[in-house]
Amino acid sequence: MKVSGSSAALQVLTGSFFGKFINLVALALVTPHLGPSGFGQLVVVGIILGIFNIVIDIGFENYYIYRTKINGPERTSTEDIETIEHIVFTLRFYSNLILFIAQIVASFALTGILFDSPVDTYLRILSLNYLFAIPGRINEIRFKKRMQFKVVAQSKVLGDLLGATTKVILVFSGLGLVGWAIGIVAGGAVNTIYLAWKGDYKPRLITIPVRWRKEVFWFARHSWLSGVGIYLNNQIGNILLKAYMPLNNIGYLQFGYSYTVEIQSGILASQLHVMLPYYSNFQHDRPRVSKAINQLIELSLLVMGGPAIIGAVYAEELVIFLFGEVWRSAVPIVQIYCCYVVMRILVSPCLSILSALGKMKETTLITYSNLILGALASLFVLVFTKSIIWYAVAFAATGLATEYVKAILGLKLLKIAPTALFLDVKMNLICLAILFCGAFALRYFYQPEGIFGLAFSFGLLLAVLFIIQFYLNRKVFVYLFEKLKISTSFLSLKK
Repeated sequence: MKVSGSSAALQVLTGSFFGKFINLVALALVTPHLGPSGFGQLVVVGIILGIFNIVIDIGFENYYIYRTKINGPERTSTEDIETIEHIVFTLRFYSNLILFIAQIVASFALTGILFDSPVDTYLRILSLNYLFAIPGRINEIRFKKRMQFKVVAQSKVLGDLLGATTKVILVFSGLGLVGWAIGIVAGGAVNTIYLAWKGDYKPRLITIPVRWRKEVFWFARHSWLSGVGIYLNNQIGNILLKAYMPLNNIGYLQFGYSYTVEIQSGILASQLHVMLPYYSNFQHDRPRVSKAINQLIELSLLVMGGPAIIGAVYAEELVIFLFGEVWRSAVPIVQIYCCYVVMRILVSPCLSILSALGKMKETTLITYSNLILGALASLFVLVFTKSIIWYAVAFAATGLATEYVKAILGLKLLKIAPTALFLDVKMNLICLAILFCGAFALRYFYQPEGIFGLAFSFGLLLAVLFIIQFYLNRKVFVYLFEKLKISTSFLSLKK
């Protein structure tokens, strides 16, 4: 199977960029209608939804990626691949059905105890996503395993476009969080319909054969433990915040997270989707994997590094100009998270190596180590400082520590020297350092006023970014120009 990891990465990165841009515009439009308390309610929703997901969703699709080999000397037979596909579909069907029922029941039973309206209605509407996702997930993972990411990118863009449009219309009509939930479900339904239409998997519920049970449930057990740890990593801070902070302060943190880390996380997730099957398929070809990682880091720094640096320097002007004085308290949080995004880019393509190699115990150990470290840091900050700014610092520091450990361990298992890999992107880092100094100096000597002042500053900085990048790292631009057809052709709906 002749597949270019860089081409697949560019396809998915392009789709994720369009999808995130669409959702970012939608979020920006509805931010004044939600306000700090609305963003605080989104945090509460995330805590509740996460509980349901960790109980049942144990990463069956990742087992499919890890267990099937579609090329190389240990290629899995066609019969076994079909059996594994049916096993994954069966487990996904029953787990999502249970999730749907459990979330509906909880939305009625826990109203007034853990949450109030409109969170209860939001949960009921969003429970439909579990049903709609069943036929889509199996087809999506089959495309990913075969490195056919064009269809995945198309489905994501179509779903994001319809979902974002629906969100904006319904929130502006006065439905608030309920309208936001309907938009999410509408987008997810379109995504699933498109994947099922383009895929050729024929659904079949089976009894898991005896010879597969031990292995399937061994992987599921460790995947579940890792999933619990990831959930607690993501939500323990929010749970502590809810106990120690008013809803408005939680809203400021969620605002900063939504416009920085969440955007990068969406793009990062697309990278993981590419690299997980890539590591699994080509782990025997070290030079090829090393080159793909290097190109992906360079591409990510080029696409996300510059905007994150500019966002950190001009956070105050951007936040106040776009959303008003009510969000001024969120400015330092936005700056901290922008810096976190830049540091995270350097290891983001390496975070799925352990899962791709089936090292679930190591993944679980690292996850729980970060959980303990993050919980202690968050608790210390909230008890002794009660500062949302220091909380953001603790979140970023503990998150980076875990991700760097996970990435370095994965690279060593692939016998790729981490230092050599990171030195390959030194020119990109020099570019970002120059851009930061230029942005800081420009802001110091020229205070932008209004839209024209901001446009002039950003235009000048982006021009500087392009010139320096082109001079220091021309191969990235040559690569982009050679692959430009991928960026435009993925929108074609032809089979």
